[in-house]
Amino acid sequence: MRLRLLHLILGDDQYSLPVSDPVLRSKLAKMDSAVSSCAAASAPCSSGKGVWDILNRGADRTYLWVDLPFTSTDSYTKSGDITNSYNRLLSMITVYYTQGSSFYGNTALKNDVLSALDWLYTQKYNTTVAPYGNWYHWQIGVPQALTKIGILMRDDLTATQLTNYMSAVNRFIPDSAARTVSGSPLMTGANMLDQAISVAYRGILVKDPRK
Repeated sequence: MRLRLLHLILGDDQYSLPVSDPVLRSKLAKMDSAVSSCAAASAPCSSGKGVWDILNRGADRTYLWVDLPFTSTDSYTKSGDITNSYNRLLSMITVYYTQGSSFYGNTALKNDVLSALDWLYTQKYNTTVAPYGNWYHWQIGVPQALTKIGILMRDDLTATQLTNYMSAVNRFIPDSAARTVSGSPLMTGANMLDQAISVAYRGILVKDPRK
């Protein structure tokens, strides 16, 4: 099942290398440029505009990206910074596992993603944090990105990391109909489907902690 999901996230692995198809080359180039606008050999770089280039790596950091500072007085925007941070990490780790990408197998990129994931777990999305802002980010936005990251990175995460991240997901959506955050509506239609997908992905990665 995980291999099937990897194909959904990364695409079929039947294409040959080096990539010659112009449509696929264009797609890969767009993915790469979103991660770093520098040449792969020099990325990340201080003059770059990609999400890896502008990632905050400071030891005492209070955010991962300056434009997602978690300080907005609008709680909806503040909770959205969490989802957007995970989505940027998803884009970074996707090119790491995508054959034909300039960043395929780039160890520095992977290590920065791992460090950022641990920071987000400790500071923003875990089993004890008090949720704020829009319920969507806690129950759908973050779980969608984080479970996909887990599917991609399962073999590069420690058992503790995987358990931590998926336990956080389980805290907010233990089942597809869960309404764990104030303001969340009765789960129907697309909302229930979105939660069901994340619950299924989590289940593929770890045993249900309730059993």
